[in-house]
Amino acid sequence: RVHGGISLFFSQIMLRVPLCAAVLLLVLGTAALARTLPWGVTCAVSNDCARDKHNLFCRALGANGTMVCVQCQTDDDCDPEEFCATAPLRIDDQPIKPGQCAPRRSPLANRCDSSVTATNVRFGVNERLFCGLVSEWSADGTPAANQPQWTGVCVDKTCVECLVGTIAGKRRCYSTEVSGRGGFWGLFRAGEGDQSIMGINQNSIAQLLLVIAVLNGAT
Repeated sequence: RVHGGISLFFSQIMLRVPLCAAVLLLVLGTAALARTLPWGVTCAVSNDCARDKHNLFCRALGANGTMVCVQCQTDDDCDPEEFCATAPLRIDDQPIKPGQCAPRRSPLANRCDSSVTATNVRFGVNERLFCGLVSEWSADGTPAANQPQWTGVCVDKTCVECLVGTIAGKRRCYSTEVSGRGGFWGLFRAGEGDQSIMGINQNSIAQLLLVIAVLNGAT
């Protein structure tokens, strides 16, 4: 009888697992869409942006230098895997404006040359070996103003986000392997234990997936 009660309990939980997964995907999708909310409401002082959930900072990034509410001032205002755009660009066919958080993509994982840096990279010469994102070039082939958008680190001829162990603001570089010098940015707070190698949000998701896996194993 006890065994039957336990089986029934797990059966009821397993019936809810697909629903939980669907809800999780919906929440994640909603969070991703939230980043595309309107940008550029005019402002005069920071208080004008205080009621905007995503665009809290009043900066001179609008047309002709007008003050507008934007999402970030530095990379630390974004999620660990993102950067704060310094100039207009497109990522995954989505337009990104200055002061918006955007995901790091190419050239991560590309081949690179550690001797090519932001100071000597030239369009048409060595930009394909540069571990960083330049979205606009000057007429002489050098990066335009406010470029590069971000720079990574060339480790073993492969472009990665950072060197393992590096701490920058609220971010810390974690290894993508058991041993290795190249890694990715995750959340870190000085004076506290690491919240998670992959950050708080990812950690919560990992815990939920672990529970689901255990429940699957129990049946």
